[in-house]
Amino acid sequence: MTDVTHHPAEGSAMRLEAPEPSPAANTAEPPTATAAAGPGRRRLRLALKLAGSALLLAWVLRGTRLADVWAAIRAARAAPLVLAFLLQFVGVWISARRWRVLLRAQGVEAPVRFLAASFMVGSFFNNFLPSTIGGDAVRIYDSHRAGVSRTAAVAVILVDRLLGLLVLMLFALAGLLLSPRLTADLPALGLWVALGTTALAGAVAVIFVPLPGLAPLARALAARLPAAGARLVAKVRDAFAAYRDAHRTLGVALAWSVALQANVVLFYVLVAQALGLPVAWANFLLIVSVALVVTLLPISINGIGLRENTFAVLLAPFGVASADALAFAWLAYLLLLGGSAIGGVVYAVRR
Repeated sequence: MTDVTHHPAEGSAMRLEAPEPSPAANTAEPPTATAAAGPGRRRLRLALKLAGSALLLAWVLRGTRLADVWAAIRAARAAPLVLAFLLQFVGVWISARRWRVLLRAQGVEAPVRFLAASFMVGSFFNNFLPSTIGGDAVRIYDSHRAGVSRTAAVAVILVDRLLGLLVLMLFALAGLLLSPRLTADLPALGLWVALGTTALAGAVAVIFVPLPGLAPLARALAARLPAAGARLVAKVRDAFAAYRDAHRTLGVALAWSVALQANVVLFYVLVAQALGLPVAWANFLLIVSVALVVTLLPISINGIGLRENTFAVLLAPFGVASADALAFAWLAYLLLLGGSAIGGVVYAVRR
């Protein structure tokens, strides 16, 4: 399912995070000062995200009795929740297949089992370790272990993320047509979905479609840079060249992305059914897609607070009380945490 930071396969962890620069690499200031600055910045970012999550939770909990939330959770039906939990591993398998397609375009064959295990480890990092070592860093490392260069490994994961996000927005577009009650209450939603879809489609087109003038532009840029910069531009160009005009790779990867996003939507539909929410499945095409994108904003810990507020806003037009919306958000997140915890076991036992 999605490897957004909170989802093990889609857009789980959906952000690429670079490691902190080595203190010794900066000669402009003493290494000790740089070493102290790195952890200080990390602690500050963590403190700000903790404060963001706390404020967002306080906002969504105003006027809501926690007793009502726990009552809704206790009344949830077990069977849909068990099925939703198992769907996470279907999502991991689908994500591994998409990743394999993108690696093949780079001339590398990797076992699905290895890639699925890496996805699960990445999910554990995303959901349990609020640090600069995210799930995408794990996947970049494992792509390099599979046989591609470091630059190509970054390119593979970036393309994987872009395709996932594009299909996410395409689902949101379909949801706009099927959720008139939601779009009536939030009229600006359609504009933002259209803009996001256009931007992502443009980014994918730049990678997969031979655009006239792009190669000369890259050469002109490299010519103006120092030797090290020119080599970096050449490496990036070569890493993405594997996807240029690769229509079959694009088609197969998009097909896996559609299957993955359908699996994610079904996961949330099952959680809603467990709680008896009066929301038709078609509305979740838009609700889930928008919620997953919103929780990517880097202003909270793993989307905590953002998730609850987003679902409360998007479910309100259907008559869902805030307590039930919170129960929905927390039950879904608990299931995701359970799946991610298994990724920690995989990390502990794998070589």
